Formats: sequence, structure tokens, C-alpha cells
Amino acid sequence: NNEKRKIWEQEWTLRYRASNHFKQEVNFKFKSNKRFSAASTMRNRDVSGYGVGTRSIFRIMKGMDNSLEVIGFLEEDSREGGSLKEHYIKLKERLTASVLKKGRLTAIFQWYKVVIDKNPLNLPLPYEMAEGKKEGDSMEWSLRMDYFVSNNLTFTFNYRGRKDPIYIKTLHTGLMELRAFF
Repeated sequence: NNEKRKIWEQEWTLRYRASNHFKQEVNFKFKSNKRFSAASTMRNRDVSGYGVGTRSIFRIMKGMDNSLEVIGFLEEDSREGGSLKEHYIKLKERLTASVLKKGRLTAIFQWYKVVIDKNPLNLPLPYEMAEGKKEGDSMEWSLRMDYFVSNNLTFTFNYRGRKDPIYIKTLHTGLMELRAFF
């Protein structure tokens, strides 16, 4: 392999439990991702960034939780020939519910807004930045259900959807699985 990588991340989380039904978290994150390619200097990366986020978790009733997470992040790729700067916002909502005390249903919706602040070489946004998202609005959603039919039999349903700014069509994937244990 002609590439060497060095990845460093540091995260601090403050948690506060206001009651048995409400929790709050605040996150601070710093990261650095360096890549050196002996074959091509254009593949070199020196991505660094920092961000802050908050997550609220609310227990609606026994067996049902809702969480809302908001993250803001600033990143810069300081490579030779000019730096690339971007910032993004991520909004994530998650609903989890117990199903007849034998299963779990989880629904997740995520929205990303990526804005390029500086791009003097007019290069595409590297995968190491903005959690791999492209400039513009991106959305992801999923629905998953795990159910224990009996001690030896489980049922799983998983659906995912994704809308990215570079694709015209929305991508849909699904999986249904029935497992028997002997």
C-alpha cells in the first residue's frame, strides 16, 4: 500500500439527567485525519476540524423513547496548493419503541446541510470531510424491527432510504429475515 494514515479524535461529553423521563447531552469534538500518498500528492489530505452537538432524550412512556440530536461541525483540508473549508449541520431524530415486550421498533431520520466555504482549486469534497456527504442537502431515514417469535425464532425487518444532492433518484433498500436457531 502506498498510503499512510494518521487519525486522531477527541470528544468530551457532558450529561445531565433532569428526571427519569428527560436527559440532555452536550458534546465537543476535535478531529484530525492525515493521509500521505507516495504515488500521488493530489491524494494527500490534512483534514482537521471541531464541532459541538447536543442531544435530548425524552422517555414518552414506558418502552418508548425519542431523541433529537443537533451537530454543527467546521472542517478544513490544508493540503498543498490551497485549503478547502466547509461546515455542516446534522439533525437526527430517533424513535424507539418496544413491541409487545418481545421486540423493538426503531425509526431514524437524519438531515445534513453541507456548505463549502472555501475551495480555490474547485476540487470535489473529500470523503474524509462532512461524514462523507456532498455539498447540499442530504437525507437518510430507516425503519427497523426486531421481533422474537419464540426462543428459537427471530424476525427482522429493515428498510433504509437515502436522498443525496448528487443523485436525482431516491435510493431505497430493504431486508426481511427470519432466523431459526437449532
